[in-house]
Amino acid sequence: MSNTRQIDISLKNLILDDDREFVAMLSGEWGIGKTYFWKKLFTKEELKKSKKSITYLSLFGYSSIQSIKNDIVLKLSKEETTKAIFADAFRHFRTTSGTKEGDESSGLSLSGSIISSALSIIPEKSLKGSIICFDDFERLSDKVSFKDVMGLIAQFKEQKECKVVIILNEGELSDENQKIFSRNKEKIVDYNFHYQPSQKELFVAIKEDIEKITWCEYQTIYNFFEKIYLKNIRIMKQALYLLEKFSFIKSESYDKKVIDEFVKIALNIFVFRITSNFSYQELQDFKEYKTKILSETLFSDNKKIVRVPNFDKYLNSYEGIPYYITNDNIEKILYNFIETYYIHYGLSSIK
Repeated sequence: MSNTRQIDISLKNLILDDDREFVAMLSGEWGIGKTYFWKKLFTKEELKKSKKSITYLSLFGYSSIQSIKNDIVLKLSKEETTKAIFADAFRHFRTTSGTKEGDESSGLSLSGSIISSALSIIPEKSLKGSIICFDDFERLSDKVSFKDVMGLIAQFKEQKECKVVIILNEGELSDENQKIFSRNKEKIVDYNFHYQPSQKELFVAIKEDIEKITWCEYQTIYNFFEKIYLKNIRIMKQALYLLEKFSFIKSESYDKKVIDEFVKIALNIFVFRITSNFSYQELQDFKEYKTKILSETLFSDNKKIVRVPNFDKYLNSYEGIPYYITNDNIEKILYNFIETYYIHYGLSSIK
């Protein structure tokens, strides 16, 4: 049974069939499709049948722990399975606090004072079994205490008896946040699922992106990514997005071999540019450096090349792609296209 299938079965059993509260961690490399996997895990029919709903929250863009709490409350208050609980609690809060009601068209008024107090006024077991997913821990602002976020997760599990899923790449956390997470992981996280999809499973996530590029064969693109064994959905999607801009080729009468060769060169450049963020001149320097390293390996003549760490880390990346063989003119055209396209849209970096 594949890793993906095992995690699929385990998470569904925990969430749909187990009454216990827990914190489950879905870990894995950056860009490998953890969020995509989570969002595709349950069908609407499965959730409807089990009378459950999922509250998803990306931690990116928040400047305080209170703003995170507020958004969770707002999301929960709109879910079919929990909105009645919040409506009752909010009305009770207004009655006891003397807070004026606002727009009654929705049945409740979510003023700042009510939202900020929501978690404390909701009866402890009323959210039992609610499913909350926290994502993008690596992109959490420095303004938000990582320890406070871990505390919030513990609160939902221990006090509110919720089922919490956290999606993260532990290795991408800042040094300080890694220390905090390591200290609290054993106490808070009950299950750890390390997501390692096969390359074929990853291609499912980019199938539609490939099919948009109608001027070349699907198999040509598929074979390219398979050859370099790239397992990063984000990078593949970005490279395909750039390749799609060359749709004008469809109107030209190019031989299939010419188109296939161009596609391989273009994807080669796009992937390398996205991965390394090298300028065109840095690419030329890298190619020269790689050629020297290969020469030293094949023909040891006691000459020692001064190593360049920033180049070394890409020597073995996507092994098998001949960066040093591609046509320089095509490389320059493609690099100019990348730079011009992204500058035009006001993006400082392709990543």
